[in-house]
Amino acid sequence: MQEGDFLTDGFGRGYDVILLFNIIHGFSSEQNLNLIRKAATALNPNGMIVVAEQVASRSTGRAGKAVVRVLEMSYFQLLDGQIYTYAEITGWLEAAGFSRLRRINLFKAPGTCLILGLQSG
Repeated sequence: MQEGDFLTDGFGRGYDVILLFNIIHGFSSEQNLNLIRKAATALNPNGMIVVAEQVASRSTGRAGKAVVRVLEMSYFQLLDGQIYTYAEITGWLEAAGFSRLRRINLFKAPGTCLILGLQSG
């Protein structure tokens, strides 16, 4: 384990996988793009990033949509954050050089999915 601030400190190098779980909802688009770019430089060629987040407009059913709306209000109130769309998240990943993006929906956690991408270099 290594202490640090992931927004300002480097990640190091030589990783095969970087996990960003329940992080991006607390930060701006610009901060998230910078964070993902930092992750890209820390990965080995063909390394993988895995983002776990609640995604706007992705939940199914009334209960799932309600859960996502409550989370989004909580993120806004507590963190000045928000829930981003799948297109926004994948846009940051592509801008940072990730490809072969795919999504895995987590049905037991309404509105939450894993978004995976491979480092293209």
